[in-house]
Amino acid sequence: MPRLSIGAKWALRYTVVSFVSISLLGLYVYQRVERRIVRDAELIAEIPLRNVREAMKRYPGDRAHWAEMIDREVSAADGDLRLGIQLFDEEGRLLLARGSFEQRPIPLPRRVLDGRRAATSWELELDELSKGRRFYVMSAKAPEGYLQTAVYSRRFDRHIAFIADGFFVAIPIALFVTVGLGWLLARGSLRPIKRMNVTAQRISVTNLDAHVPTTGSGDELDQLAATLNGMLDRIRASVGRIRRFNADAAHELRTPLAAIRNQIEVTLENARSQEEYERVLGQLLDEVDRLASGTDAMLRLAQSEAGLDPEMSAELDVGGLLSDVVDFFDPLASEADVKLELHVDAGVAPVVGDAGWLHQLFANLVHNAIKFTPAGGSVSVSAKAGQDSEGAVVEVHDTGVGIEPDRLQGIFERFSKEDASRSEKGFGLGLSLAREIARAHGGSIAVESEPGVGSTFRVTLPIGERPDA
Repeated sequence: MPRLSIGAKWALRYTVVSFVSISLLGLYVYQRVERRIVRDAELIAEIPLRNVREAMKRYPGDRAHWAEMIDREVSAADGDLRLGIQLFDEEGRLLLARGSFEQRPIPLPRRVLDGRRAATSWELELDELSKGRRFYVMSAKAPEGYLQTAVYSRRFDRHIAFIADGFFVAIPIALFVTVGLGWLLARGSLRPIKRMNVTAQRISVTNLDAHVPTTGSGDELDQLAATLNGMLDRIRASVGRIRRFNADAAHELRTPLAAIRNQIEVTLENARSQEEYERVLGQLLDEVDRLASGTDAMLRLAQSEAGLDPEMSAELDVGGLLSDVVDFFDPLASEADVKLELHVDAGVAPVVGDAGWLHQLFANLVHNAIKFTPAGGSVSVSAKAGQDSEGAVVEVHDTGVGIEPDRLQGIFERFSKEDASRSEKGFGLGLSLAREIARAHGGSIAVESEPGVGSTFRVTLPIGERPDA
């Protein structure tokens, strides 16, 4: 069985809902009109009854005048109504029958005769000529007796049938019109989705500049288009970062590989002594270590951008984590004649995260602070609670050389060197890795620096919530 398209489903649902609504409305209107027509029939039966009763009040005891009034009402009535009038005495005995009641008189209802009801109405088939049609009969108390009238329902049944036939014709027409309008509305509503589909088919890694068109109406489809465009912008930015990363990584790897190749070629050109070979091999080992360190940093950076694995996250004591980092770098600080201190406030709440990644984050910051702080300087690591206890704030402050203002904005970019004049070797991925680890934990990292005075790196982490992967 072929599957229906969304447009066909919408048109079908619109048709079903409209058909049910129109049918219920038609049924309600039909019942209201039918009750109104029946009420009109009862009113027509009631009018001659009132006229005769008024004559009985005006001429008490004058049965001849009553009979004359009854004959006048019957003869004046429309022949299609087949008006019938009966007159009863106070005991309920029939005194006079005219019109439809002449051939078949109808007894007075017991509920009127007993006085339980002053007047009542009902329906019945009066004679064989009725052909299944009803008479509307009304009985009521009158002066010195009772009156009973009846009118034929054929005229009123015709009106009711006319209304019913109109609905039976109009509802199928409305159904066909609804199907057509539903299909047109569905096509019009799905037109933006079709444009989105066409745009999505054009999008590829080599063509990310396309945007999903919007109508400017601000409806749900426009909101969806805006969301897709935002997603495309983020994908475009991510692909751009990946391309730049690949290009920068290839450039950074090419330099040490070229150096290794040159050293090997020069060494192989002439015979060397044992000591010379050992010196060259030591230099090659340093370059290989640098390559291994760089590739390891690239791998950790790629893992951090993939997000934090919930299975690796746990509740961590910030003070204990920083204490381990400071203890690890204390020998390096002593060797560089740099004073390394740790201050942890008592109000710092635990954070949820990956202990290995957070250790790497703070280790990168502390290592950079020691590396770029001259002998006799100091590095201070502190942790405190954030504002309104919303996060843990870790600051790494050094009294080093600082960072020039024009280089401050780009220090977290990949393969960025904090200062081009520095001779330390490295791939420039440490701060990029630190930023991605902070982002993966739902936090952030910022820097304040002044050349010749020092730098302060500030890491803010959320408290008590497990970040999404």
